Amino acid sequence: MTDILKALAAELDEMGGRAGAIDTDELPDLTSDDFRLISPIGGGGMGSVYMAEQISLGRRVAVKLVRSAASADAPDEARMVAHLHHPNIVHVYAAGRSGDFLWMAMELADGESAERHAFRSADEIARFGIAVEEIRKTRERRAHSMKTRRWRERLP
Repeated sequence: MTDILKALAAELDEMGGRAGAIDTDELPDLTSDDFRLISPIGGGGMGSVYMAEQISLGRRVAVKLVRSAASADAPDEARMVAHLHHPNIVHVYAAGRSGDFLWMAMELADGESAERHAFRSADEIARFGIAVEEIRKTRERRAHSMKTRRWRERLP
C-alpha cells in the first residue's frame, strides 16, 4: 500500500513542478487584497503555501504563492481548481497578483499532507486515487484546449 501512496504523491509533485521556497523577506503584502500571511504551511509543487487570515471575514485560509516568472499557468490553475467539485479538493476563494507573485487563496484543510497520512483502508486509498485522477484529467483537458486555442490563433 505504501508504494501506491508514494507513487500517487510523486505524481502530484510531478504534475505541479517545483518552484522552491520563498524567503520571508520576499513575501508580498496582501493586506490590500484582504489577506494577511501568518505562517508557512509547506512548499513544493509550484510554490509555497501559507496559513493566512481573510481579513474581511476573519477566517483562516491557505494562500499559495507562485513567482510570476515560474508559472504563466497559475491564473489558469486557480480558475480550473475553482470549477472542480470533489470532497478531496479544497475550494478556491480568490486569486490575484502582487508584485512578482501570483497568489491563490483557498480553503484551509485541517489534517496532514498526503505523504504523511496513514491511510486506514483500501477505500480511502481509492478515494485519494480518484481525486488525483480527476486532477490529471482536468489538466489534460486544459492542455488540449490551450493547444487548440493556439492553433486557431494561427489560422488566417
